[in-house]
Amino acid sequence: MIVYEYKTNYNKEGKIDIPSYIAKGLKENQKIKLIIMIEDETEKKKKINAVDQLSSLLSDTEKKKIEKFDSIIEQRVNFKRENIDL
Repeated sequence: MIVYEYKTNYNKEGKIDIPSYIAKGLKENQKIKLIIMIEDETEKKKKINAVDQLSSLLSDTEKKKIEKFDSIIEQRVNFKRENIDL
């Protein structure tokens, strides 16, 4: 099974647009499995608020300290992904 993931909008005609690079690979009357995940606005707002709170924590921090913080976060993300530069 080939899996594609993308974000789209539901239109007034009750249709969902499929990107052309996916549509080109489909055959007429081919069965597909569609999973719809609706974005929860309250979750979106929570994420935005969390980012705003983090931004305010760093607003009065020296630029060098912010750069060091960013570097540490990047290293940890890469370590979790096993993209380690030695």
